[in-house]
Amino acid sequence: MVKNNPTEFKIEKYFVDQVKAYGGEVRKVQWVGRRHAPDRLALFPPIGDKAGFNFFVELKRPGELLRPGQAREGQFLHDCRVPLWPPVYSKETVDALFTKLRESNFIYSKEEVAVHTEEKRKRMLAALEEQMEYEQQLAAGAVADNDAA
Repeated sequence: MVKNNPTEFKIEKYFVDQVKAYGGEVRKVQWVGRRHAPDRLALFPPIGDKAGFNFFVELKRPGELLRPGQAREGQFLHDCRVPLWPPVYSKETVDALFTKLRESNFIYSKEEVAVHTEEKRKRMLAALEEQMEYEQQLAAGAVADNDAA
């Protein structure tokens, strides 16, 4: 192995950071009672009028090949129409993956994510303020507590 090659861990961390930057979440995958699960499941929830999108991905060090069991499991998932991205070997292939996903309109732009995140934050603050106001009115006896028995 060449000393300056990024390790699988670094590629995986970069992948996770990119998924989060585009508004998604990532889960580490492990099959119970089976081997050869893909490394990660990327989950992108719906935002606005865009449907959510999810896919599995296997992350590898540069030059590392899929083990035969991983290749069989990947083919099985593909045959079952489960979205499985080809193996990712470097930061460049992670970037290419996200470029392709963005161009295909499967994921949101970072700008869309920022707007959605700000709107969600505002809704959460408004709900919190409403709850605090209600609790103050309840403490002052201005409203009836319907939960009291």
